[in-house]
Amino acid sequence: MTRKPAETGPLMTFVVALLTPLLLTAGITDIALARQAARQAIEAYNAAGNDQLVTVAQIVGFALASLDNLRLSAEPDRSVSMTLKLRGNANALNRATQRSTAALEIQRRDTRDESDQQAALASLEQAQIQLQPTQPAPKPAPAHPWASAMTRVAAECARDLAKLPPGQRRAEIIRIDALSQAATHLAGGKAALLATTTLATR
Repeated sequence: MTRKPAETGPLMTFVVALLTPLLLTAGITDIALARQAARQAIEAYNAAGNDQLVTVAQIVGFALASLDNLRLSAEPDRSVSMTLKLRGNANALNRATQRSTAALEIQRRDTRDESDQQAALASLEQAQIQLQPTQPAPKPAPAHPWASAMTRVAAECARDLAKLPPGQRRAEIIRIDALSQAATHLAGGKAALLATTTLATR
C-alpha cells in the first residue's frame, strides 16, 4: 500500500516553524511569506509519511543554512578569517545535506520494495487460488504441472523475504511476481497463455 504524502498535521506545522527563522535571516521579513517558502521547500521533496518528512526537513534545513553561510561570507566587511570560516561551515552543511538526501533515497527505496512485495504476494495468492478446483468433478482436469511447481517455488521464496538484505529481497520480489504471473497464465489454459505472447496477434 502506497503512503500518501504528509501534507498536513502537527509534525508539518512543527517542521515549518523550525525552518521559518532560517528564511527570515535571508532577507524575508514577512513571517507568512517565510512560512509559505518553508512549506514550498518541503513539498518539493514529496515526502511519503512522517518518517520521510523528518528527513526532508533536515535536507531543507541544512541546505538553507549552507546558503545563508555563503551569503554572509560574501558581505564586504567580513574579515578573511571569518569569510573562510563561513565558507567552511557552508561546505560542512552541504555534506550534511548530501547524507540526508542519501538517507531519504534509502527510505523511498524501502517504501517501494514494501509496495512491490505486497503486490507480488497478492499475485502469488491469486495464482494459488486459480490452481484450486472451484467445483468438484468426477474427473477434474489436472492443473498444469509447471503452474503448480511455479507457485510452490514462489511460496518458498516468499517465506524468507523478511530475513533478506534489501538488494536480495528486491530480486526475490521480482522472482515471486514473475513465477506467480506465469502460473496464473498456465492455469488459465492455452488461450490465456497465448494472450500474453505475440502469438495471440497472429
